[in-house]
Amino acid sequence: MQKVVLETKDGVKIIGDYYDLSTKKRGALLLHMMPADRKSWWDFALELEDNDFQVLTIDLRGHGESEGGPDGYKNFKDEDHQKSILDIEVGVEFFEALDILPEDIVLIGASIGANLALQYASENNDFRNIVLLSPGLNYRGIEPLKFVNNLSRGQRIFIATSEDDIMKNGKKNSEEATAIFNALPPYVEKKLIIYKSAGHGTNMFNQHLENEPNLSEDIIKWIRYK
Repeated sequence: MQKVVLETKDGVKIIGDYYDLSTKKRGALLLHMMPADRKSWWDFALELEDNDFQVLTIDLRGHGESEGGPDGYKNFKDEDHQKSILDIEVGVEFFEALDILPEDIVLIGASIGANLALQYASENNDFRNIVLLSPGLNYRGIEPLKFVNNLSRGQRIFIATSEDDIMKNGKKNSEEATAIFNALPPYVEKKLIIYKSAGHGTNMFNQHLENEPNLSEDIIKWIRYK
């Protein structure tokens, strides 16, 4: 693994970790939840690397080691959070410089990172595999129901959520994630997993009950379908 420094179109320095043992021309861009940083993906990033993905985890602006971090996000307005879409863009450009095409880059996000990943995929239909952990109906003004219909045929959406995840608005994340799942266009291949007691976002890894699906295994099966 090596640390990388990227710069977005609006001049923000983004810090990432690049897991580069694989020589396969396929990548996975991992977007953390809030509050968290790129280190929250450590174990899963290693699993992806073991399964022949080149992996990039980034600290979104205002988080971790990226510009404005580690806790500048606390003072962000919704518009500031929404500009993190440019952080995704520079991560994608990093892979493209390695000759990894968008169709071979998996976007994986947790919480607000999930909403951002879905928005980016809806605006860039070449991205085929999108994994969303605990997406919500409205994270900082990023509202999936406004853009899900911009997804195209050939895109595949995997959603995971948990019934015990109670959001600040008092609603279950499982209800909001299910609403997003149901709103996905019929021509989009999709899968939904609802755990009973797994928590929120990346906390769902290895936190669910033993008789429930293994999240990391199911994600890897989903994104390695071809």
